[in-house]
Amino acid sequence: MEVFVRTSMFSFANWSFTDDSVVREVLDRFVQKQGGGSSNDFYVVQNGRLSNLDEPLQRGAIYHLEPRLCGGKGGFGSMLRALGAQIEKTTNREACRDLSGRRLRDVNHEKEMADWLKKQAEREAEKEQRQVERLQRKLREPEHRFSDMEFQQQCHELSERLEDSVIKGLQVSSPGQMKAGHSSTTKRHNLSQSKEPHAKKMMSELWTGLEELQSSEEDDSNEDDYVSFSHISTDYIATEREQISRLDLATVTSVEHLEILGLDVLKDELRCRGLKCGGTLTERAARLFSIRGLTPEQINPALLAKPTKAKKK
Repeated sequence: MEVFVRTSMFSFANWSFTDDSVVREVLDRFVQKQGGGSSNDFYVVQNGRLSNLDEPLQRGAIYHLEPRLCGGKGGFGSMLRALGAQIEKTTNREACRDLSGRRLRDVNHEKEMADWLKKQAEREAEKEQRQVERLQRKLREPEHRFSDMEFQQQCHELSERLEDSVIKGLQVSSPGQMKAGHSSTTKRHNLSQSKEPHAKKMMSELWTGLEELQSSEEDDSNEDDYVSFSHISTDYIATEREQISRLDLATVTSVEHLEILGLDVLKDELRCRGLKCGGTLTERAARLFSIRGLTPEQINPALLAKPTKAKKK
């Protein structure tokens, strides 16, 4: 009787046995051909079913010899149960979908947006209320007021006595200057009286912190002084620059002599002559000293500044 045997090494063989042979003989022959091992390390499968070793062989059947796998003692179930107790269940379900196929994240966002829009009017009202309260705090008069009339009278008398003492001192020192001093003192006294309400108003504004509520009349009162001062300072600066630009290079003997003038003076001198005015103090002094005694045609073009381009309108 012939049977077909297939081993775990994917080898296929045709073996002959007697008619009264059993499955155990197939396993013994295989172990004998392997030259080692034990029949207990393999089992036989026929037609996908585990064959009993005492079953008789069937003519033309195919028997599969499979090695046994060494298993452990178990215990993995308890380990998995212990691990599952340590894992916390997630509460984030936003990646899931509802029955209509929409993400729960999008559904929750829409609900939050609807709630936010419902409370928009309340937030606007609270914001306006806070602004009104802040403005009321600024407009509120200071709680502390100094109302000692006796002290104020003493201060007023003291200032008058001080002015009288100054006038008398000027009369004793120089009678010629007494008239001018008296007129200036009187003018200062009138100015202080005229600005006394203004000073009180400024103090009230400083207490409340509302500097922006000052009237335009107070700004106009000092406008003439600012214009005259700026006019004088501008004329003075222009005169000084004209005097500085009159530097005669023929009187200069060395670069060190020019370095004493400083960066700003050297820059103005170079600019007046159409030269490049950048660089360090030494570079500017050397550039200015290099044109000493030269006419504009003899100056190296590399030293000349580039003409400014007209701006496009």
